[in-house]
Amino acid sequence: MTKTPARIAAAFLFSGLLLALRPAAAQNAPAPAPAPSDPKARIAETSGIITQGHAELHLKPERAFVTLAVLSEGPTLVRAAEENRALVQRVVGALGGVGVAARQIAVRVGADEVGGSGGGFGGGGFAGGGNENPPARQASTLRFAIARPGDLDKILTAAAKAGANGNVSVRYELRDPRAARNAALKAAVADALAKADVMAAAARVGPVRLAALTENSAYPPQPNTSGLNFGWFREALADVPAGSTVSLWVSGAGPDNNRITAIAMVTARFTLSGPRPTPPNRNGR
Repeated sequence: MTKTPARIAAAFLFSGLLLALRPAAAQNAPAPAPAPSDPKARIAETSGIITQGHAELHLKPERAFVTLAVLSEGPTLVRAAEENRALVQRVVGALGGVGVAARQIAVRVGADEVGGSGGGFGGGGFAGGGNENPPARQASTLRFAIARPGDLDKILTAAAKAGANGNVSVRYELRDPRAARNAALKAAVADALAKADVMAAAARVGPVRLAALTENSAYPPQPNTSGLNFGWFREALADVPAGSTVSLWVSGAGPDNNRITAIAMVTARFTLSGPRPTPPNRNGR
């Protein structure tokens, strides 16, 4: 069939339209899936690094609150009470000699008891033995604060020598627990940052940039409480030279045995800027 000039013109026109429309269609078509990239670059583009920061500070106590018992016995309640008052006065006087003034001591007269087996007064009984079934007993408690917990050895030794003979309770504290909490929190954040740097360097990615930080736990540290019986002091005093003090460390009740722990934990999330450049080899390539 002979092509007429009109048909030839129409064919050229149709071909031109196809050529004109093809670039626009190519622009609107979805981009082809990229070829698999380097694993280090893919890590940097799609994820990051998450670390857990942890800090645990063991702090020396800065003050102590002491409660000690003074126990007495006698043939009657009246006689037991008189004996107890005299014994309390001796103990208070001895404490004054080692820096605990009488005005700092709160004295509370506690339970009295007639008969019994000697196991009363909070379960401590009379340290050091004695009559198994005394007719009457009287107990008092002395409470006071110590600004320097390191002085406890000489303070309790003096009390024991003066006749303190019941249970002892010592509560160790920090003056500013929130400051200890904040120090632990800062250390936990530093730990999280350091771990992220180590992980990024090992994976040859980064540098890292902090994206989010979450506190998991960080509370003001709580006081530690320790106790012992003056019966232990009496036994210990028999083994030390005259004029010496008994070390609470041996009993586990001293300040060095009761350091206060401040704990903090955080979670940190980091983004990555890309793979780190590979250093040249020995040949400079």
